[in-house]
Amino acid sequence: MVVVAALGFALWATWYVRRTVTAVTRPEQASTLAERIWPGAVFGLEHVSHHRYVLRNDGNDTAYGVRVDVRNLVRHEGSIIVDRFPPGHAERYMLIQPLELRVSEITVSWHDRPDHLDAPRSVRLPLHTVTDPYERHGM
Repeated sequence: MVVVAALGFALWATWYVRRTVTAVTRPEQASTLAERIWPGAVFGLEHVSHHRYVLRNDGNDTAYGVRVDVRNLVRHEGSIIVDRFPPGHAERYMLIQPLELRVSEITVSWHDRPDHLDAPRSVRLPLHTVTDPYERHGM
């Protein structure tokens, strides 16, 4: 009788652990799936050359009221505020690191609605940092 009770308890414990693990991993799988089929704007930053970058909307929808926070970078080209950023659109930037410190990323924030009444979304995009001494001196 004790053996049957122990076996029953072991089966129940196995079932409970599997159910808990499945419940924990299911939201992660759902968010990964949502990221793959996200219908909105998806921003990416491409390093083109020494100080030149291209910001793209690789998503399926237009972003409105886009703000590009370049922090302490010196911006010679590119708009900080873009009213409408449709899918496939690209903005070119010339961003130079300040002498005193290193900036490792920029932040892009936007609205999904043209009236800007929705909560803004934002994403941090890493910058390419110059580590090659030849690239640093433009050779």
